[in-house]
Amino acid sequence: MKTTISAILILFILIFIPYTIAETRTQINLPEGAEARLGKGVTHTITFSPDNTQLAVKTSIGIWIYDTDTAELLSLFREGGDMLDGSIAFSPDGKTIASGKVNTVLLLNATTGEILYDLRKGGLDWNSDVQFTPDGKTLASFVNREPSFIDLWDTATGKELHRLMNNSPIISIAISSDSKKIAGTSSDQTTQVWDINSGEHLYSLNGHKDIVGGAAFSPNRDIIATRSDDTTIRLWDADTGEHLHILHGHTERISQIIFSPDGNYLVSASDDTTVRLWDPDTGELLHTFEGHEDFVRTLAISSDSKTIVSGSWDNTVQTWDIEAREHRHTLSRGNYVPQVIISPNGEMIASDNGSVHLWNMETGELRHSIGGNTFYINEIAFGPDDKTLAIAGWSSRLYLLDIGTGEYINTLTGHESWIINSVAYSPDGEILASGSNDQSVRLWDAETGEQLKILSGHTDQVFSVAFSPDGKILASGAYDTSIRIWDVENGEQIDVLREHSAPVSNVAFSPDGKTFASASSDHLVILWDTTTRESIHILRAHDDTVFEVAFSPDGKTLASASFDQTIRLWNPDTGQNTHTLTENSNNFFNNFFSVTFSHDGRIIAGGTANGTISLWDAAKKEHLHTFIGHGNTPVRCLAFSRDDKTLASSSWDGSILLWNTEQYTQALAVEPTDKQFTTWGKAKTTVVYQNYPNPFNPETWIPYQLATASDVSLKIYDVHGVVVRDFHLGQQPAGVYRDRGSALYWDGRNTLGERVASGIFFYRFTTSDYTASRKMLILK
Repeated sequence: MKTTISAILILFILIFIPYTIAETRTQINLPEGAEARLGKGVTHTITFSPDNTQLAVKTSIGIWIYDTDTAELLSLFREGGDMLDGSIAFSPDGKTIASGKVNTVLLLNATTGEILYDLRKGGLDWNSDVQFTPDGKTLASFVNREPSFIDLWDTATGKELHRLMNNSPIISIAISSDSKKIAGTSSDQTTQVWDINSGEHLYSLNGHKDIVGGAAFSPNRDIIATRSDDTTIRLWDADTGEHLHILHGHTERISQIIFSPDGNYLVSASDDTTVRLWDPDTGELLHTFEGHEDFVRTLAISSDSKTIVSGSWDNTVQTWDIEAREHRHTLSRGNYVPQVIISPNGEMIASDNGSVHLWNMETGELRHSIGGNTFYINEIAFGPDDKTLAIAGWSSRLYLLDIGTGEYINTLTGHESWIINSVAYSPDGEILASGSNDQSVRLWDAETGEQLKILSGHTDQVFSVAFSPDGKILASGAYDTSIRIWDVENGEQIDVLREHSAPVSNVAFSPDGKTFASASSDHLVILWDTTTRESIHILRAHDDTVFEVAFSPDGKTLASASFDQTIRLWNPDTGQNTHTLTENSNNFFNNFFSVTFSHDGRIIAGGTANGTISLWDAAKKEHLHTFIGHGNTPVRCLAFSRDDKTLASSSWDGSILLWNTEQYTQALAVEPTDKQFTTWGKAKTTVVYQNYPNPFNPETWIPYQLATASDVSLKIYDVHGVVVRDFHLGQQPAGVYRDRGSALYWDGRNTLGERVASGIFFYRFTTSDYTASRKMLILK
């Protein structure tokens, strides 16, 4: 029986894509409060603009737009991204981009990224595919669940035209070249065909003996081809639905079919490693292209109907000459190839295989390599100089990344599994430890990347590693429910601890090294004596998996983050639960994955399953701020730089964001009164801070400080610039107004006392010599 951790992995990670680490640091379209982004997310779909000038790459972060001639990054449309797979498409005139996302379909302005229409239907539906009709008047999207449906939308108004229902999950859709018919293939072994204009069901195509994975209309609109896991292709009359031919030849699942633009050929790809060429009029097999060594999963045909491009799990892209019936080029880069496309003018091939590559169609030469597309990230650790990040994730390698440039400076190879769960620096920064799904813990030279030792003993995935403060001992926690203690110098196992009844998700040492804590799927936190390895306290307050534990720098507090939507604070001496922190919004996925303290102990940071990061005042237990930037993707790890000015967050969206936390973690700057040093005094500058909580519902506080006495006012505007609330605070003395007793309070009501709607608002703070504006968000 699967544990809670496995269930959560299945919930959030529906596909595995082993991408390379980020090669670029970007500051384009950053979320508020972030200073840089490392990585561009896990790639889902690539597509050319109709005029060939741009390549759109949809990732878990957003839609990245590149110039096809120079590979220059032009834009990032953050709203179009999604953690779960979903396609994008340009409208035929190139003015609009459609993006399928969880729970919605977006129509975006292709130039600005502005959301034109949010076609939200409600429920946790997965819109996995979007297609424009060739005339551009209609957008089709479908939801793969039971019962399933295809939605048809008017692209000019964003209104739904028809909902086409099917009892079994729809696998794919295809649209005829005259924009009149749409076909939906299904897991019930049938294909349904509807009239796009009326929404009328025309006929059902029956005959396949297994799931029908895809369909294609011939360019002249007279034939529908369907492919199935039963290894056959069937051809049908597109007007009547009459069965015409059954095509035998493939020996395994057929992964894709496509008609040539001139309609003379049908091409198919299969898990049997072949690409086959068919005559669609007779059903005759014309040729079998052989050369791939693994599953062939993607196809494209040039606009002149002369060249086939195929991508395979053998990590290659192959091109084939249709007329000569021969192989032309082998294009090989990176990992397996989930998608290949050809530019509308037939001059370029784009392949997604680790990074996105642009190839010359005629010569097969690589024109550009667009890096920065990453894997799911599990854990990060700052190097001793704060200039390097060690990164562990859904890759068999550890990466050391230069924070300033975004380029990786070393790759540590040795683990035998494609998932590394944990990484940690020794206190002196000379050794790295990592834990992997290959059941091993490994020690590395942090400077050279040389593998020093393999620590074997765990019998299942290793989820966490942690050094003792003196660097002599390493603790590891694993899926096998055990905690193992290792001697770092000789790599020998010292002890095995087995009081947890479920996988151990995290381990952490106290600052003095006398105790360490463990977190588990059994909902428990256990405190251990480092010397005797006996349990001191078993902490029993959480109601779900505890993912992470962290000690405060003074060792007086232990924090634990849980999927029960709480961070609990404990007294390590007594085992008492002293306080419980929660995220203030009402999002269903406010489950906590990560928690950490700033190095000065003033701030607690927690990362949630919905991609937010909350900051709390550790002394007052007050919520200070919420950073929003990882979409709805779990924040798997948080780490403060040693000066506490930067908080790094890593996520399963394949990115690392660097947040400016200086205003929350640094002591307030003061000027001594009467030239005598004092803790309190005049604030050096006037400044208004970000409201907290943010997002909020229904109330929020806006902190500020005044360098001199001044009249203070604040206006709140909606997105149209209309004033919804106007505060005149009058003359305020110099000082700091940051806690809830002194900061400006807004109850979320307008000047008439009415609750304002959800959305983005702006506030403008004004004194006699200072004006500043900030953005805030109400979520209901």
